[in-house]
Amino acid sequence: FDSLLGSSSDSSNLWSSQGGCIRCVVTDLRTGESTASKTRAKCIKEQEEEGLLELDKKVAQLTASMAEADKNLARAERDEKQCKDQLEKSLKDIAKAKKILQEF
Repeated sequence: FDSLLGSSSDSSNLWSSQGGCIRCVVTDLRTGESTASKTRAKCIKEQEEEGLLELDKKVAQLTASMAEADKNLARAERDEKQCKDQLEKSLKDIAKAKKILQEF
């Protein structure tokens, strides 16, 4: 570090003045700023599109689950009505049987 920062007394002052932290800046020298900016924008757009596709898949799954739940609900309501109708018929049969028994 001494050769990069100067003399050892200068480097110790610099080191303590920065709280013992060294800043590092990385620059990509392989491409220009405009190309890098376009590449980042393209990457962000692709990531957002992938996210939207995932959301579309989840929506489709939830829609299918909801349709299945609606079918199950309709079946349960139909079964409940059949049970209710059967109960009413059975109660009428019991009342009729009691009446016949009383008359006998």
